[in-house]
Amino acid sequence: MSAPIFIYALKSSLVLVVLYVFYLVLFQKNTNYGLKRLLLLGLIVLPLTLPLLKLEVNNGSVPDSPVLDQVAAVLPETRESLIDFVPPTRITETTEAANNFELNSSNIILAIYWLGVAVSLSIMLYQLSKLLYLAGFSKARNDLGRFVVYHSLVKYPCSFWKWTFLPKDFNYDDKTSEIVSHHEQAHQVQGHTVDLIFLAMFRSFLWFNPIVYLLQRSVKENHEHLADQSVLKIHSLEEYSKALLAVCLESTTMHMTHSFSLKNNLSKRIKNMNRQKTSHFHTSVSLV
Repeated sequence: MSAPIFIYALKSSLVLVVLYVFYLVLFQKNTNYGLKRLLLLGLIVLPLTLPLLKLEVNNGSVPDSPVLDQVAAVLPETRESLIDFVPPTRITETTEAANNFELNSSNIILAIYWLGVAVSLSIMLYQLSKLLYLAGFSKARNDLGRFVVYHSLVKYPCSFWKWTFLPKDFNYDDKTSEIVSHHEQAHQVQGHTVDLIFLAMFRSFLWFNPIVYLLQRSVKENHEHLADQSVLKIHSLEEYSKALLAVCLESTTMHMTHSFSLKNNLSKRIKNMNRQKTSHFHTSVSLV
């Protein structure tokens, strides 16, 4: 059972590589972030479904050929001469040794693969349990919202599912606090956590493929752009940029959360806010 699953994972991995390259070429600079979200989710669904499709091959008769007839006539004679030349015991020993080597190699590869799956799933479950702990044992900030909590373990504003997590010493001005709240609410309303959970399980299945980690980064960056668009409908670009800089942190984020402001993508986000929107014509051409 393990071997077919591993072969299926290899096929899925190959499909992911091909589709992600096409995505980068056609849509990496596209500003239609809603469409890009659907495409990125498709990069998770299609690698899981396409390898399951069975293609029917027409097994027609092979046309007659003098060359093929000569090869077919020579092969049996060659096989018999080899059998007469090599002692039967040596053939048996060589075959058994080759089979044992292939069996041992296959078992080692499968063991490494399932170990990677187990480690990846364990990390995902640890992060989920940590977030649920924070949600259950943090103190509420009712002045900022119903599911806004703060805890000493939280180092930066971030969100997961319906909760917004704030640092214990969160003391920004009213305008910055309002912008942070609107940003995290955008993640929650648009259901970005569902994407991340689905992606985490997909990453556990294809942990050995580096493209899956690039896909994860693309998904999270696109989520931030979607949240940025929502906030800019309420606040000006100048106000929003100042809030991003005020809350900017050097700490790293957990895979299962969305962080309001991180240095590694802050300049890129502000640059994209000022970019000209991709036209519907250009998007349609890329889809075709």
